[in-house]
Amino acid sequence: LADILYLALPVTPETRGLINQQRLNLLKPSCGIVNIGRQSATDYEAICEMLKTNKLAGALLDVFTPEPIASNSYLWNVPNLIITPHVLADDAEKYIPTTLDLFMCNLENFILDRPLINQVDKKFGY
Repeated sequence: LADILYLALPVTPETRGLINQQRLNLLKPSCGIVNIGRQSATDYEAICEMLKTNKLAGALLDVFTPEPIASNSYLWNVPNLIITPHVLADDAEKYIPTTLDLFMCNLENFILDRPLINQVDKKFGY
């Protein structure tokens, strides 16, 4: 059984509601959950109830619908729940240059009618 359930799922019809109460009940009480993907994949109310009743060891949630979460949200008072800000990158030195390099490369590819890098596959939704 897993010690940590780490989620980095996009929003697709296949991922929506994937981590539901039934699947959460399969985890051992010492398991922790980390979600950096999308909230739509995970039942946060079920996670919170399991944290309150010690059926999960802890959770770290980075994504919410909507963002940011309200200052009066019930989530702030759930034991063993860590809430982090959903930020794209924590590397200020490299993020902007890397992003600009990708953009410039794709701009050149677009102008020259070549395939773009990191294109979203609309069939998969990410």
